[in-house]
Amino acid sequence: MRGRKDLLLILTGAAIAGAAVFCLSLYLGPEGLSMPGDEILRLRIMRALCGAGTGAALAAAGVAYQTVLANPLADPYLLGSSSGAAAGIAALSFFGVSRAGLIFPLTAGLCSCLTVAAVLKIAGRSFSKKNIILSGVAVNLFLSAAVIFMVSIRKKEFFSVMYFMMGDLGETRLSLIAAALMIAAAGSLFLFAKSRFLNALAAGKTLSRQLGCDWKKESLAALAAASVITGAAVSISGTIGFIGLMAPHIARKFVGSDVRFLMPAAAVSGAALLMISDFAAKNILFPQEIPVGVITSMLGAPFFLWIYKK
Repeated sequence: MRGRKDLLLILTGAAIAGAAVFCLSLYLGPEGLSMPGDEILRLRIMRALCGAGTGAALAAAGVAYQTVLANPLADPYLLGSSSGAAAGIAALSFFGVSRAGLIFPLTAGLCSCLTVAAVLKIAGRSFSKKNIILSGVAVNLFLSAAVIFMVSIRKKEFFSVMYFMMGDLGETRLSLIAAALMIAAAGSLFLFAKSRFLNALAAGKTLSRQLGCDWKKESLAALAAASVITGAAVSISGTIGFIGLMAPHIARKFVGSDVRFLMPAAAVSGAALLMISDFAAKNILFPQEIPVGVITSMLGAPFFLWIYKK
């Protein structure tokens, strides 16, 4: 078993790597490394904060989903959690609610929780890996259709919403970013504090009960926290797929499956992965920008098939 010293070394190394990627995202552009002007630097800082916070949040949620459901394919996007949050945000926009403060991340978190509950209800009590993924895909398609329906009614006003739903880290409202990241951080810290219970849940229903863990209570608490985290992330970044799938598996290769080590390592991996994807989205077809969700999906789809075949 790794001790506190090992955890400190892992966190230090991960923090250094994350800080390096964060700095590169500020000073590296199409023209190479350079010092941008004040306004451009401010926008890049906001974008980097969105990317780092969203990537870390989605990765933390992915760890919780994969652990509780004992499903290596579980991910906020594949479970429909992200789409539920996106549908909630689209509904608020449809009724003209201003994008500021706590209302958007809280609504997105609630809709994300309700979506995951619906997916698990449809999948049945067996928590079959195949049933959960298929139910998530079905709910995902339904909610995506609901968003497109709202867009079709108000085409002119909703064009920006549709682009946002494909993944966009260009949010500039500091109040919204701060509220979303605080909610995501609180949820992630809650999951990290529950690391020992999550390790017990990974052992299965019967063994976790023998270890003194209330399987149903702890499972529901972890799933609810992961869904709230997902909703907060989606409220500032739109629907970004597969970060919550890839980051935990990448981190697991280095630190193993102990959630005490996996959670922080996956969070840093997710932050770095999303910031790198965003850099590619901004610069591949410069000056035209690709939605970052397109890049993560292009990376994540083959990754999903690789994990599925394994």
